[in-house]
Amino acid sequence: DKFKDKIDPNKIGIVGHSDGAMAVLRDGFGSNKDGRVKAVLAISADNIASELGSGPPVMIIHGDSDSIASYDGDKANYNALSVSPRYFVTMVGADHFEYVAHTAADTPALDAISAAFFKNQLAGGTESIETLASSQFGQITKVEKQ
Repeated sequence: DKFKDKIDPNKIGIVGHSDGAMAVLRDGFGSNKDGRVKAVLAISADNIASELGSGPPVMIIHGDSDSIASYDGDKANYNALSVSPRYFVTMVGADHFEYVAHTAADTPALDAISAAFFKNQLAGGTESIETLASSQFGQITKVEKQ
């Protein structure tokens, strides 16, 4: 009850990492699709492309040196989605945990890019994620948008 009047049901975004990333992709685009979800951020998911379809705006973030979840598999997830906008952010040289666990130099990039995505999709923001990534984090991030 204490959150009843504090959550706008038209501005729900979800985020997950690893297995949680696969869960939020399914909640936004797959078997668990929930129409209340207006933005999805998935970090380091494995390939579930065959389960995905249309849904809300999405950002997928993955380290290109991930030793646990397949970078190419997450790229397949991105390519399977029929939604606009959709972003694929490569964390250059990043493995599976360090930038999420706030132990790496590229953690500020993850934080800033994720915040800009949700602000743009849920709160009327207009910041260019591509410009943000290239101007502030160009050495450690690559952004694709469709």
